[in-house]
Amino acid sequence: MLFTSPGNKLIAFTANKLVAGLSIKLDDGRFLYQDPFSVTYENIALNAHIENVTIGLNIWQCAYGYLKNENAVCLDALALNSADITLSDGDLNIEKLSLIIGVDKGVNQPILNVKKLQVEKVRFKQKPAGGITKSKQPLIFEPIDDVLFKTSIDFILTELKLNHLEVHQEKQVHVINNINLAADFFDSQLNLNNLALSYQDIQLSSQGIINLITNNPLAVSYTHLR
Repeated sequence: MLFTSPGNKLIAFTANKLVAGLSIKLDDGRFLYQDPFSVTYENIALNAHIENVTIGLNIWQCAYGYLKNENAVCLDALALNSADITLSDGDLNIEKLSLIIGVDKGVNQPILNVKKLQVEKVRFKQKPAGGITKSKQPLIFEPIDDVLFKTSIDFILTELKLNHLEVHQEKQVHVINNINLAADFFDSQLNLNNLALSYQDIQLSSQGIINLITNNPLAVSYTHLR
């Protein structure tokens, strides 16, 4: 069923019937062989519409690479033209995303390698809160609750590129350009091998180490390069 066009259409039809608010549209082809499809999902918490999704997945090669601890390309192409997501606190728009994922041979177990994640533009427009709106407001993100981060597999982020990030808060628009990130995660230590971005007149290039400790506190070592 997974390897035929009629079988994939049946999968989409079944998912649409079983999952409330879900609509998958596949005109022709197969999901995992880079044939385009669209997804719409609606519920109380969010509305999402993702257009022109393509996926190239090497199921057997990935499974063999993971089980044998060998290099393998798992997801050699995931792309989407646009994604519009409405959340309770704002609207998120993503344009032109592409992703490549593989597994690399590790010392004791395979390593997940995000070989490439490239995004043209991300825009988040925060819904206005009640009360008086200030004429000028700095870029502020809400505090993040404690997160218990556990993973059974180490990972590498070889390349992340985000050309344009917009954050709309009240009447202010904050734009961050040319975000480049390379990182890896081994034994509860997150290494920022490279983080570069442009915000207003600031050009940032940095490296750092974040150690995730029991009960979630962070130990951070940070180096500003420019």
